Amino acid sequence: MYANLITHTSRQRGSTLLISLGVLTAITVGATVAMQQSTTQVRMVTNMNVEKQTFAASYSHLTRAVKNLGNSSGALLTDLIARQNASIAAQKAAGIDDADIQYNSATIDAYTDFGWQQPDSALLNSVGDTQVVITYPAEQVQQRDTTPVNPKDNEGSSSAASSVYPFVLTATTASEHGNITSTQQIGIKRKGASAQ
Repeated sequence: MYANLITHTSRQRGSTLLISLGVLTAITVGATVAMQQSTTQVRMVTNMNVEKQTFAASYSHLTRAVKNLGNSSGALLTDLIARQNASIAAQKAAGIDDADIQYNSATIDAYTDFGWQQPDSALLNSVGDTQVVITYPAEQVQQRDTTPVNPKDNEGSSSAASSVYPFVLTATTASEHGNITSTQQIGIKRKGASAQ
């Protein structure tokens, strides 16, 4: 009877070991899954933060460019129109058909070409490079307003007629690693003297 009791106790100890190993395995698997989910969530939050930072940098560069453009004399837009018209004339002189002319080929990198001060993005540590480009979309039909306006707006135009010139400002910001970009555009119209 004593030998039977020892055998029964040994079997119980073996089953306890197996149950303990099963519970320990289940806890380990559960902890591993929880860690993987939390790592994925951390990556998602980090990507959202980088995306918001690139958006903020792009937006601040775009609004600063619009402000600088409003404070400028208009010479840079006149230069841009001249560049675009020269590009179109060169294409026509090369025998390119009107339907095949490449518009928007003349652009200005506002901060590089004119030395405008860029917004401070030191706090946006995930942001890489930002570029703001101003384009004159010459293929759009210019609206013509022939009513006399302020003569200062029509300097160089003896007829005192003005035209509305459309411009597109595009700000593109890339993240530090280049895997996330934010591009924003704004269209503006500037009234000026009609072309002669």
